[in-house]
Amino acid sequence: MENELKRYTADWIAFNHVYDQLIAKNRLTSSLLYVFIVFENHDFKLPLTCLIKETGLPKQTVTSIVNKLSREEKIMTLPDPTDKRSKILYLNEVGQEQARTVLVELRTKELKAAQALGIEKLRLLNDLNEEMLTNLKGQVEE
Repeated sequence: MENELKRYTADWIAFNHVYDQLIAKNRLTSSLLYVFIVFENHDFKLPLTCLIKETGLPKQTVTSIVNKLSREEKIMTLPDPTDKRSKILYLNEVGQEQARTVLVELRTKELKAAQALGIEKLRLLNDLNEEMLTNLKGQVEE
């Protein structure tokens, strides 16, 4: 069992390395990629608190990224119409274009890899990853 766990960890590191190559190629950071993925999942608009929670990044890191995108005029911050104390972040057309460029490349490469694996194996992989993640979270939270 221990050797299989070591392989699992080594594979996790290898996956990160592959994603890091794409990130470097597109002159991004992994944190910015996470931000773009979460924005994409929310049609490019969401509250800051949601962005922080879903990226899993520290508040300071997300705030720094949002400020950088704001300086680059890729993001707008507007009052939340349902709660005037909160802010909604909108990735504008320029920001969306940057996000889509890297995410289309990422999704295209992931799709090709997944097609080589096949849908049944991909479903099994996703199910097993979900189960492992649930179990691991339980162990960490103890």
